[in-house]
Amino acid sequence: MSSIRENIISNVISTLEAVSTANGYNYDLSGRVSRTLKHWEECSEFPQVFVMDGAESKVYGSNIMVDSTLEVVIRAYEHDQSDTSQKLNNLLEDIEKALCADHTRGGYAVNTIPLKIETDEGWLQPFGILEFRWSIFYQYEYGTP
Repeated sequence: MSSIRENIISNVISTLEAVSTANGYNYDLSGRVSRTLKHWEECSEFPQVFVMDGAESKVYGSNIMVDSTLEVVIRAYEHDQSDTSQKLNNLLEDIEKALCADHTRGGYAVNTIPLKIETDEGWLQPFGILEFRWSIFYQYEYGTP
């Protein structure tokens, strides 16, 4: 049996894997989403999206419930000889649209909130890198994460 944390990460990955132009998005991300972070020079196809679980804070209440806030980091790479910035913006739009469609992460979370976006600011042209941080709030019964 997987932990709630693992179920949330799996949901983020499957949600991003389902992004497709047929569903109204800018990109088809099927087969381009992974938990195993690579260097942009190791990638042969673009865009590439990586989902990593980050820091987590927990508040143990006086009752049996634990409030947990998990930071999820989405790093993505794009490549374009002329306008990497536009491609990154389109990718950001797809990621936010997809993850905000179900803020409960398939019923495992209470809320999913976008926190912060950073890019390479054009320094790596023709590559582009973005990092999109999310806060996912979930609860569980004490002792059963």
